[in-house]
Amino acid sequence: MLEMPKFMTSEYAYSDEDGWHLRDDAPEELKNELAEWRREMAEAEAQGICV
Repeated sequence: MLEMPKFMTSEYAYSDEDGWHLRDDAPEELKNELAEWRREMAEAEAQGICV
């Protein structure tokens, strides 16, 4: 089982119909984690993996 990314439970994160977002004042660590998560999700989708 994959570990839930920290950004998802952060006070800086929110989700809407367009997906996950971070507030502008979020720490760089969370911004980097979200960017990496988005890359991983895009790669999985390109490979036809359901996530």
